[in-house]
Amino acid sequence: VEDAPTTRIYNANIDIEKLADGDSGNGWNFADGQLTITDDGAYHIYGTETATTNHIKVSTGVNAEVLIEDVNIDVSGTGSLIYPVSLGESAFEIEAGADVNLYLKGTNTLTSGLGRSGLEVPGGAAVSIFNEEDANGILKASATYDGCGIGGRGGKTITRYEIPD
Repeated sequence: VEDAPTTRIYNANIDIEKLADGDSGNGWNFADGQLTITDDGAYHIYGTETATTNHIKVSTGVNAEVLIEDVNIDVSGTGSLIYPVSLGESAFEIEAGADVNLYLKGTNTLTSGLGRSGLEVPGGAAVSIFNEEDANGILKASATYDGCGIGGRGGKTITRYEIPD
């Protein structure tokens, strides 16, 4: 993982642990436990490494630079194998058609629910992962049954994810 190439001006600085339904800002909104990035831009999402079930989604067509710092998202208790089977939530979902440069600072843990990836990058989406400048970022991405750390949903393929040298 290489250092981030430039300094960014953020659309928003968002404390993932303190969000409440109805919160919103420049290019983002929060409802039903999900922080959704809706517009192109740079976003700083931070926490204190305390586990939260609030999770992140980057919407279709968005090109974003996202810095996560000391974020611990755990939605491993979502989804069900009991009929009717339902997929769980993804800790960090990048929708098809979105392109994200993901920057890491501190220790970041993404744990997803049934059939979902910790960092979900489906076909048509792309992510490149970097260390924030002068930081040694850590990413721990995992999932429960039929999921993976970084990848598609429920065994589906992904378009591109890249971790530069």
